[in-house]
Amino acid sequence: MERTFITREDTFNNKLRTPEGIRRYLDQMDEIQNKIPSYNGKSALLCGCFDLCHPGHLDLIAQAYMYEFEDGTYIDTLIIALNSDKSVKILKGESRPIINQEDRAFFLASLTYVDFVTIFEEPVIDEVLKTIKPNYFIKSDQYSIDTLTANERQLFKDYNIEPLFLPFYNNYSTTHLINQMEANLKGLKCICAERLSKQN
Repeated sequence: MERTFITREDTFNNKLRTPEGIRRYLDQMDEIQNKIPSYNGKSALLCGCFDLCHPGHLDLIAQAYMYEFEDGTYIDTLIIALNSDKSVKILKGESRPIINQEDRAFFLASLTYVDFVTIFEEPVIDEVLKTIKPNYFIKSDQYSIDTLTANERQLFKDYNIEPLFLPFYNNYSTTHLINQMEANLKGLKCICAERLSKQN
């Protein structure tokens, strides 16, 4: 059977959009919903750095894709807002990101679960949410309604966005993984230095 090869450029052309471009798409879906009542048209957005993407990231994305609402419907459009290299440095420090924004975006856009990826420069997601206006904003259950800031609560109220908290698999953390790798490397260097000293 012949296989279709999808290039990096194809992936970006299909899935990498500006917030305005995603909003235009959702407006088109709203028109379809008005004509076909059986189409639910739910949209959801989750955001993050996704630097050294790990099982916790992938599990959260998969959960969002497969999440079933009480009425038996699912999310139709899953959007990932990706922190740019500039905003990652602001949030995580000068040594981050490990992987640049284009490669992080390509990885996420390659996932079947994901409909669109947008890259944003600000350290907070507010302006992206105001532009896209998704039905749901997904966060891990490391957060809750009680941990939302007053500004977030007001934004969700003003733009009719509902927060959706999903379990985070095994408490994975990119920062923890990096620290663990650095510790392992430090230990390996000590072992090598000890062996060299014995040889001499």
